[in-house]
Amino acid sequence: FRCSSYDFSDPSSDTADCALVIDGVKLYVSKAYLALYSPVFYAIFFAEFSRCRDKREVHIDGVLLEEFTELLDVIYPSHKPITEENVEFLLKLGDRFEIEFVIDECERFLIRSEQVAVVTKLYWADLYRLVKLQDACLRQLRTINEIKRMRNTNEFREMSDASKSALLEKIFKLL
Repeated sequence: FRCSSYDFSDPSSDTADCALVIDGVKLYVSKAYLALYSPVFYAIFFAEFSRCRDKREVHIDGVLLEEFTELLDVIYPSHKPITEENVEFLLKLGDRFEIEFVIDECERFLIRSEQVAVVTKLYWADLYRLVKLQDACLRQLRTINEIKRMRNTNEFREMSDASKSALLEKIFKLL
């Protein structure tokens, strides 16, 4: 599977010492490099009691090949940029594999982005504990009507009580 700057399908890569198998496709990666970014991968590859510690192939279930490859492209040296198209699944994968770098990059992107709806940003801030993003969104809200319009969205319904409370506090500040 060929990516923009790194060929994860190349088993002869000097830096690859493991194959991650997703949907039967092997992605050749560096265990140490992934472990630097992700405590989850560190545990998979190097933990004392890991079943995968000495394996050359590790199966990764519950992810889409294209999305996971894009995750690798973001953390490998090319550092592929975050976009409106990839931010949602990168947040999900970053959270699942505890890759702070990816989560931080997504948060920075969302703070700058004007294409993603504020209610969506607030929902993701709540879901992935993105405090800076939540603060930026709350500062962006200027009227009570903006907040009221959020009430009928699925994102608002899924938000935690703590996030809804922050919106209520914002309403009080606007009064």
